Amino acid sequence: MKREKWDEFVEKLVAFGVDRWMHIVLIMVIAWVASVLFLPFGFSRVVRSILAVLVGALFAIGKEFYDKKTTGVVERKDLIADGIGLVLYFLISVL
Repeated sequence: MKREKWDEFVEKLVAFGVDRWMHIVLIMVIAWVASVLFLPFGFSRVVRSILAVLVGALFAIGKEFYDKKTTGVVERKDLIADGIGLVLYFLISVL
């Protein structure tokens, strides 16, 4: 029984797509770098995290504008994955 649940979980992860996982991880890295860059300004951890999420959101939206201009395609699933990554980053950074 447990093996079947595990296999089902793995299938859902794979179906989510490598590209979406890359979006989640890379947007978290971008937000972390932004947070580190805000360190010298003396902001609290929560304020730095909020600013980092805003920077990450700008990167995500900017990338979709770039995709629209170069390929003509905007993928909402990419933006959703970026949003998931930013929420995860925020939760990890403030806890």
